[in-house]
Amino acid sequence: MSNQIPAHVLDCICDLFTTETKEKLCSYLNIELEISTDCFNSYIQEILDKHFSSEPIDVAQIKTTFYRKKQLNKKNWIKALRKEMTDNVPNPISKEISSYKRLLNQHSTRKQEILELLSVAKLEDLYDKRIEELEEWAKDKNTLLTDYFYLDDLKVFQIIRAFETDVVYIIANYFKEQNYDGQWTKAIKQRPVELLHIPWADKVVKTKPTITKETNDITVYSEEYKVGDHLIRAMFEVKKDELIYFKNVYALDNVDSDIIQYVLEQIGPEFYSDSGDIDIDLVKLAKAVYINSARSGKVLDLLKQRIRRLATYSQSYFVVDKENEKVKREYILNVFQEVVINEEEKRATIKLAERIRENIINRELIEVYTDIKESLTNKASSTLIFSLQKERIDLHVLNKGYKKHFDYFYYQRKMRLHYKRLERNYQLISEALEEFEKINVIIKSFKRNGTGFDIEFLPLSESEIKDFSKYIEYTRKHLNNQLTLPL
Repeated sequence: MSNQIPAHVLDCICDLFTTETKEKLCSYLNIELEISTDCFNSYIQEILDKHFSSEPIDVAQIKTTFYRKKQLNKKNWIKALRKEMTDNVPNPISKEISSYKRLLNQHSTRKQEILELLSVAKLEDLYDKRIEELEEWAKDKNTLLTDYFYLDDLKVFQIIRAFETDVVYIIANYFKEQNYDGQWTKAIKQRPVELLHIPWADKVVKTKPTITKETNDITVYSEEYKVGDHLIRAMFEVKKDELIYFKNVYALDNVDSDIIQYVLEQIGPEFYSDSGDIDIDLVKLAKAVYINSARSGKVLDLLKQRIRRLATYSQSYFVVDKENEKVKREYILNVFQEVVINEEEKRATIKLAERIRENIINRELIEVYTDIKESLTNKASSTLIFSLQKERIDLHVLNKGYKKHFDYFYYQRKMRLHYKRLERNYQLISEALEEFEKINVIIKSFKRNGTGFDIEFLPLSESEIKDFSKYIEYTRKHLNNQLTLPL
């Protein structure tokens, strides 16, 4: 597992530890192993290789095992310390008291002040006080072995083992919180470039489609969305027996986007076979998309309606002249090619549209870190993140700086600007960009400029360059061969 761990995840693991902890561990490792001063990252990699390399990995079991080991070591250390005190042999507490005795002899006039600082009436009381403190430390489930007050008095091999126990426990706990189980695809979310053409709504937006075709077998609904000199036409071709699911027609929104994202994350070996099938557990999908409402039969019905809608959806782009006459169809897009729902087993078999499937096979995938995307609270930000990431990577490859102007129509192509008042739509865009700037992700700064926004992107980090290398290389090769319609 560790050989495939994203550099970003390794960074996050290292950030769990203080500089003091890193320096202290490395000082002991240098004594024992004589490795370089930048040993901490190497040490973490070794820990991952040793304890997290099996597949599948049971993070919960590792956490439990090392938690018990941690708590048992605490008890054993205190038991050993008590025995040393009973046997009246040199021990850490007696050494500490001896050092304070020397201090009192040197500063007899400050005896009371020193005892008050130690919170004892007389120096001999420090025995009971330290044991009481250590007992509290041992019982506390959150304290670590390396928090041991007398850690430096242990042998070097004991200290190194203590660090290993703590580090494995901390990593396992982090992996459990992040839902990592050895499948590192969960650490990075990928989006086929084809899907960047869809203007997602950040909330439910009911449209006013017209019926453009109707036969005994199908009904075709059509809805148009103006974007500068382009016209986006969304179409739903509905079979007669499925008309019940299309009483109302809505623009594709964040929920649809989340459904597609979940489907992409379930891709297995069958997808790369001739069938191209993706098997979906609808109950799990409902839990992922609707979270707390997943057990409701109504929620499952809504989910199935959305999946069927995605299977009928197609989107066309037209160039529009000054008289608003459609000159030519410039681009056509589909999402799901086919959906088969097994009502009894509550499962669905989905085939992606061919162009999206080609994106995946050819690694034409925009990537963002899962923890960053899930930290976004503004739905419009979540809508824009993949498009802005693509722009950022393009600028990195072009090596001409990280500043670029994006006009109003750019945002119209990426998200449904559904308010009637233009200024309210600008506010929607600004609030989305502001969140990126506030949490220091993707965007360094931005400002309104005329009918658009000037954006300065954050340069790609070393970890991003490593983790997103396949798409960066793809961009380097194909940047000059993009589609006429800008992404």
